[in-house]
Amino acid sequence: LAFIRQSRNLGFPLDAVRELLTLADDANQPCEAIDRIARVHLAEIDRKIADLSALRTELDRVIGSCSHGTVADCKIIETLAPRAHE
Repeated sequence: LAFIRQSRNLGFPLDAVRELLTLADDANQPCEAIDRIARVHLAEIDRKIADLSALRTELDRVIGSCSHGTVADCKIIETLAPRAHE
C-alpha cells in the first residue's frame, strides 16, 4: 500500500501505478520500462505546468486591465462573457 500511496502522491495515474507494480515484481529485469513510465509522467507534468503558466499569465493580464469602475465596464466580466454587454 505504501508503494501505491507514494505513486499517487507523485501524481502517477492508476494505470501507471498498476504497470509499475507489475514491473516491480521482477527485481532482476532492467528498469528501462519503469524509467519510460516516469519520463512520460514527467512530460505530462511539464505540459500541465506550461498550461497553468499560460493560464496564470492570461488571468493576470485580465485582472491588470481592471479599472475599478462599475460592473458594466468590468474587463473581467467582458473577458468571461464578451457578449454580455452587447
